[in-house]
Amino acid sequence: MEWSAHVVAGPEAARNARASLGPVAEVLEPSCFEVVQLLVSELVSNAVRHADLSADEQITLRVGIAAGFVRVEVHDPGRGFALQKRTSASPQGSGWGLFLVERLADQWGVHTDGGTTVWFEIDRTQFTSRNGGQARTHVRRG
Repeated sequence: MEWSAHVVAGPEAARNARASLGPVAEVLEPSCFEVVQLLVSELVSNAVRHADLSADEQITLRVGIAAGFVRVEVHDPGRGFALQKRTSASPQGSGWGLFLVERLADQWGVHTDGGTTVWFEIDRTQFTSRNGGQARTHVRRG
């Protein structure tokens, strides 16, 4: 399944992005969908906060779902950013979006060609009924 949507960059963008994911919820395992929804919300919030977008610019969501994995891309027309890892000196009130992506996604990355695209992939097999649909307890980074 391939799915995409656009949300307007603004204060309601993260909420609108979560709401737009309805068709994806029908295909994914519930606990996998919850992780996708959380990470999309964080990445859209990052785009609104850091990409210097005007109120009429759009953020594009793309989701590809296959038997074994789900891939999500969040694209904005912004200038990009320098990756910074969280440290003990990082502010506690913000900066958790990419930290969550790193912890919850099996693979992720950033492309800054013609805007900024942050993508992540999640192994769907860890959410199947054989383990009760619970999220995994280990993280594999690619």
